[in-house]
Amino acid sequence: MDAESTQLQQAQLAAILGPDSAPFETLISHLMSSSNEQRSQAESIFNLIKQNDPNSLALKLAHLLSSSLHHEARAMSAILLRKQLTRDDSFIWPQLTESTRSAIKNILLSSVQREESKSIIKKLCDTVSELASSLLPENQWPEILPFMFQCVTSNSPKLQESAFLILSQLAQYIGETLIPYTTDLHTVFLNVLNNSSNSDVKIAALSAVINFIQCLSSSNDRDRFQDLLPSMMTTLTEALNCGQEATAQEALELFIELAGTEPRFLRRQIADVVGSMLQIAEAENLEEGTRHLAIEFVITLAEARDRAPGMMRKLPQQKRLICAGPPKPRLDPGVRPLVV
Repeated sequence: MDAESTQLQQAQLAAILGPDSAPFETLISHLMSSSNEQRSQAESIFNLIKQNDPNSLALKLAHLLSSSLHHEARAMSAILLRKQLTRDDSFIWPQLTESTRSAIKNILLSSVQREESKSIIKKLCDTVSELASSLLPENQWPEILPFMFQCVTSNSPKLQESAFLILSQLAQYIGETLIPYTTDLHTVFLNVLNNSSNSDVKIAALSAVINFIQCLSSSNDRDRFQDLLPSMMTTLTEALNCGQEATAQEALELFIELAGTEPRFLRRQIADVVGSMLQIAEAENLEEGTRHLAIEFVITLAEARDRAPGMMRKLPQQKRLICAGPPKPRLDPGVRPLVV
């Protein structure tokens, strides 16, 4: 590169990293360009900034996430922050100064509180949970758990759902770190599953409950959550009774995961759970996808018998369902599954 080109590039970088946010937002928009040439140029500049000034890059992305008026720019910033800050082959977190790290964490949590777009909130929660999973084991983000408990006990469904989305992923990544909070989590889960009227919040809580149960290595710890199962099932049947089949299908997929990994958690109420699933499978007025997910649950539970021997033997309905093949309607049209 000749001197003139170098000088031009330096001026371009200075403008992008300067106090005016517009040039940096333009760079991010070019990363999403349909023009290969424009996107390639933007990627080169982005990588150059990443190599030479990772602190400025991280802060610029965070500020764009929190302040841009453009939905696409905020969404892209959340995605790029997750990629730059979390553990892959080229993450920059170790290169950041302590002041930059502190600023990033504060901006992420304030963005969770202020953001209104559901799709961006989910991307934000992905970023927060992945970053927290690498920081919490070393106690490098002490504010995150109090923040989450504050959100789930707030009166804001949006904040409650966000906290459960983060918690659900944290349970997958570093569930053992959350075990000291078992009592508090049980109280929060029970309260939300029993009292929330927001289906999105309840599904997020259901996901968090199931992921947390799966991370518990002690059967005694898992048994402490047994009393949540009726409320967990009610979340599913309420969604069906309200005609929210997409929500119900999401809940069924979570129950299938639980049946495959921790079938013993269901053993005390196995008759009620399987009975409800059979009603769903046989309800003619439900979507085929919903009915087949209910069948998949029962089959998954039966196939997990090596981890829960004898649990299914006294359920002739289960044998009938597997032998019968596709579900046959047995309920009158319009009859929805009963709440457990």
